[in-house]
Amino acid sequence: MWEIFALGGDVSTDPEAPLRVDLDPTSSADAPVQHPGVTTIENYLSFGGRLGLRAQMGDHAKFNASFELDYDQPHRISWTDAGKELPTCSGGETSDCETINDNVVTPDSKEVNPLFSRTIDLPGRRYLVDESVTYVFMLSGTLMF
Repeated sequence: MWEIFALGGDVSTDPEAPLRVDLDPTSSADAPVQHPGVTTIENYLSFGGRLGLRAQMGDHAKFNASFELDYDQPHRISWTDAGKELPTCSGGETSDCETINDNVVTPDSKEVNPLFSRTIDLPGRRYLVDESVTYVFMLSGTLMF
């Protein structure tokens, strides 16, 4: 998905690309830049196992056979946070003021994560990977002269 996300934010071909990145949301003077294509991926469990057999026939022939099974849990691949709530003071910028946390990332402020995109990171629009199972069967042989 890296390439799709990067092309969706390519401002060189479309200045209004849906995944363009505004590096400073507090300023309207800066130009948007291309989305790097990377996102935050949700943690997921991945495990597997391998079973193999090796045989040697004399001094000149070796044979190997193995079977591997790998499993990945379902997970989200576009999982970027909207930003981080920063405390603000109710009475101005003094060191002993009471902080106010409204538990909301305020748009167009320093709280906004520049890599967050409403197009792919909001619930219901996130890209998901369903569970995946990989099977690998390998055979090899060596003849030595």
